[in-house]
Amino acid sequence: MLSDAFTLVAQNTWNGAVVLGTPVTAWRGVDLESAVTRAGLNDEAAGQGKTGDALGHPFEAVAWLANLLNRRGRMLGRPDPRSVFLGGGQAYRLSLCRSDG
Repeated sequence: MLSDAFTLVAQNTWNGAVVLGTPVTAWRGVDLESAVTRAGLNDEAAGQGKTGDALGHPFEAVAWLANLLNRRGRMLGRPDPRSVFLGGGQAYRLSLCRSDG
């Protein structure tokens, strides 16, 4: 059971799903803090945000996590190809129904 709202936010437990696309290998040319993201549902616009809306540059979240682990005597290990680290999020949510396409 979650103890408070801070735990809910820290664990990102309200996330119902994440949609992943094709991996991008030429990401160094992408403005990771200002890239616009859009969500659609049933061919209609459902939300828009920027990748930096939540915490600024997504690498800030990675640095925060690495520093926290370091203070606890741990470190980020070699990435598991089945794992995904979400370093930011958008300020909209979608409510889905069974009839949604």
